[in-house]
Order: sequence, then structure tokens, then C-alpha cells
Amino acid sequence: MPSLDSMEDLSSGTTTMMAQNMSKHVAASALGCTQAVLDFEPSVFEFFRALGLAGWLLLGVATVAFLAILIMFFELLAHVLKHTHKRHRSATVCVITVYPVLGLCAYLGLLFQKANTFLDAAAQLWFALCMWQFLVLTLSYFGGEKRFEAAAEAKDLRMGWEVYVPPFTCCVPCCKKCCPTHAATRKQLRLVKTMVVQHPWLQAILSIIMLTLWIEGWYTHMSLSPYNGYLYIYLISNFSFGSALWAFIVAFRTSLSQLQDFYFTPKIITFQLCLVFLRLQALIVNSILVPAGAIPCLPPISPKVFANTLLNSLLLGQLVILIVVARVYYKLPTPEILTFDTKKDNKTDFIQDCQDEKIVIRTHIQN
Repeated sequence: MPSLDSMEDLSSGTTTMMAQNMSKHVAASALGCTQAVLDFEPSVFEFFRALGLAGWLLLGVATVAFLAILIMFFELLAHVLKHTHKRHRSATVCVITVYPVLGLCAYLGLLFQKANTFLDAAAQLWFALCMWQFLVLTLSYFGGEKRFEAAAEAKDLRMGWEVYVPPFTCCVPCCKKCCPTHAATRKQLRLVKTMVVQHPWLQAILSIIMLTLWIEGWYTHMSLSPYNGYLYIYLISNFSFGSALWAFIVAFRTSLSQLQDFYFTPKIITFQLCLVFLRLQALIVNSILVPAGAIPCLPPISPKVFANTLLNSLLLGQLVILIVVARVYYKLPTPEILTFDTKKDNKTDFIQDCQDEKIVIRTHIQN
């Protein structure tokens, strides 16, 4: 039988644990941030009722920002359809839709807090599609895939076409001197294209799986439980995204020096900043600031809802700035590289022209 002293020790230990739990519960209750508040996802009316006047002011500013994005997009769309060469037109239209679509997802995310998981998946899927179309637009600027491949084989372009050898593909760009490199081959260039194309298709499949698990209650955003679908979808999605991003960076570095007449640098910077604001910004807030307690709990608004509101508001403002800059460069006249089979039937001659910096272009005048 246990001794009286051991029973007293056990009793005192139990009492101490109960006291600690009660003190935590009292502290949480005093702050008003109970588990019920943390799990609460407000409806539209509950959300704006909780925020009061500040919520309606936020909605007004967000509405103005979203309308500004739409107005500038349709004005730019009309200009692209009227003045852009037909070779680049469809890809350009797809690329510039990244601004209104992400803006729509951010605006709806402010209104419908319960739909943030779906809207985030939709935004990432659309960005993946636009990333693919930006690669298509890059090939179009070169004059087609044949020109793209021929330029890669030119002697003076090899520095720009350095491809990192697997498994060192993660060495971009900070460890460049430590990674083995060599001139790109046609097979590797097609691999780059495939790696970009796979992301939107895989993202679409993962979105369908995610929505199915979400409806069944097996998917909880930011839950790292091994019994929750979020962890596995997150890992697969980020691996696919990382592969596509690496390939996208390779194509960008390759094209940078050759496509300056197409204002390629500002176009790709405004596009890549969408990526930073959409994914990296959300990763910092949701994975670092929220767990660290840097995002306040304002009952009945939980830190998660507060973080979503902050992210969507920031994204709307950032998209306004990005589309203002993008519309300037997409409106500028661009040269048109002659097609491969009209002026240069001999591929060797074209490669020699690339080496001698004698690529023939004609200016496509825009009114």
C-alpha cells in the first residue's frame, strides 16, 4: 500500500496542476481570448458588427481600391487588345489578369472570413496559371520556341543560360559559385518549360482534394497534425511551387539581357512582387507572427481572423501600386522579332547572328 506521505505528495501535486490550469484559464478569460474565440469564424454581418465603424471604413477603402484595380485593368485590356501584336496578345491578356483576380480574392476574403481557405487556394491556382502564361509570353517575345532554343545555343548567351545541375537546383542565386554549372541544352530547356507547366495542373488537382477534405472536416488551415490533410497538401504544393519557381528564375535570367527592348525587367518584377505579396507575406504572418503572439486577439476577432484581414487589406493596396506600374510598361511599344521561317531559314545563320549581336527586329508601332 502507498504510504501516507506519498499520497499527500500526489495530492499536493494534483492541486498545484489544477491551480496552474485554473490560472491560465482565468488569464485567458480576463483577456477574453478563449478557445471559443480562437475557433470563431464570423459571418459577414458578425465581422463588421464586431469591428464597428472601423470595419465599415475598412470596407469603403477596400472597395475603392478594388474598383481602381478593375478600372485600370479594363483600360489596359482595351489597349492590349487594340495595339499589341497578335503574337503576344493572348499571353499578355492572361498575364495581366493576375492583378484583378488576386484583387477579387483579397476583397472577397475581407467580406467572407469563412471562405478564406477556398479564396487562398483560388488565388494560388490562378497565379500558377499566370506564371505559365508569362513563360509563354517570354517565348513569344523571342519569336517562338525555336528561337528560344537557338538563342540558348549561341556562344555569348551561355553565361545567361547557365542551368544548375541536379541535385543542386536549390543553389539559386546565393550559392552560385559553389554549384556546378554548364551551358543549357535543348533537353534542359524543355525540362524548364515542363517544370513551370506542371505547377498549375498539380495545383488544380490539389485544390480539388483540399476542398473535398475541407468539406469533410479533414482539412484545417495551418494545422500541422499528421491526421490533417493540410500538412501533406502544403508539402506537395510547396515542392511543386519551388520547382516551378526555380525554372521560372532560370528562364528569367536567360531572357533578361535579350528582351530589354520589350521592357522585360519591369514586367517580370511587377509580376514576381505579386508572388511575394501573395505567398511570402502570408507565410511570415501565419507561420511566424500569429504563433509568436504578435497578432492581437480582439474578442470576438481572433488572431487568425485579424491576420487574414491584415493580409487581404495589404494585398489590395499593393496590387493597386503594382497595376499602376505594370500598365505603364505594357502600354509601351515593343519590337517584333521576325519569325524563324520568314527571314532565317538557316538555323546556323541565326545562331551566328546571336553571337554577333545582329538579331533582326522590326518595330511594331502602337498608336
